Amino acid sequence: MGGAFSAVSDDATGAYYNPGALVFGADDSMISISNSTNFQRSNYQNDLSGDLENDIYGWGYLVSYAGYFKRNGDFIFGFSYAIDNAVDERQTQTFATDYTASVIGQDVYYKYGPSLSYQANKHLGLGATLYLDQREYSKKSTYYRPYQSSGDRGESYDTDVWGSELGAIVKLGALVDLEKVAIALVVSKSIGTHREYHQVITTKDASLNRLVRSSSSSNDVADAASQLTLGFAWFASPYLLFSMDIDQFQLETTTKESVTNLSAGVEYYLTPAYVLRLGTFTNKDNNIAPDSDSSLVSKVDMAGATLGLAISSGDSIISAGVAVSSGTGTGQTDPFSSSEIQDINKSAYQFFLGVTLAKD
Repeated sequence: MGGAFSAVSDDATGAYYNPGALVFGADDSMISISNSTNFQRSNYQNDLSGDLENDIYGWGYLVSYAGYFKRNGDFIFGFSYAIDNAVDERQTQTFATDYTASVIGQDVYYKYGPSLSYQANKHLGLGATLYLDQREYSKKSTYYRPYQSSGDRGESYDTDVWGSELGAIVKLGALVDLEKVAIALVVSKSIGTHREYHQVITTKDASLNRLVRSSSSSNDVADAASQLTLGFAWFASPYLLFSMDIDQFQLETTTKESVTNLSAGVEYYLTPAYVLRLGTFTNKDNNIAPDSDSSLVSKVDMAGATLGLAISSGDSIISAGVAVSSGTGTGQTDPFSSSEIQDINKSAYQFFLGVTLAKD
């Protein structure tokens, strides 16, 4: 479905996509569990102070989710847990010039908290989710460039970066269900995100046989970010559904900018038990593009497509699928020339599996 779920997420995943849609799910209780694995490759052209190609690979998890909800009259209450972005980055590469690069990093975002949804009338659902928002990350990078001239001892650049973020996200959602058409509105806002950052840099100059170490740390409160989602769904027939989401991410800082993403999907019932799902989406990077004044910054806008199959049996639904995306942009990755800008080609492949159980 390309991620266009805000107007159709009437199962337990509604806590994440649109808590106002939860009341249109099961009459008694429902549970959803899903997991997705993501493989990505970033290729930097003319990188590392020469005409070289630099590849960085990573595994990740996107919207790995578990949630349980119970109905009580016109209300549905429950709890959910999501890892909506996690990257395990790896690179070990030796180039023809004997330039070596090694990167090991991990960046994980966790969200967990309660949701409440209320059915105001037959056609209107209202809901709210309060997530504790947590991020943990670390990255170790090692670069070595051999001697370039007589008497040159070569040079190295090592960085250790680690940190954390902790705050809250309030998500308010509404869904208007007019039988053939559904309209969704979701507003999310971060609150009081405290950030802790640490960095240690160790360098060895080409002309000196000694190490120089520097360190820095910071503690602050991040600027509040907000997201507005407007969703539509059209039930063209009992066998055919179209959906679309427009997501506006709002954050203006010296390093971030606001972006708008689109997603659209179609769902077709091959049989009463087998459902085919197709979708397309954009994933724009909210980093500000690197320039001559920036250092080690990248920006890559991506677009992709999804293909999935869902199988229903009684009160259970099992769904599986793949997503493929790619994009181009610019970035800075050479620590010996940190303001030099390279072209980037990035691709990502995602595999997902989910199970939903509902009790009427």
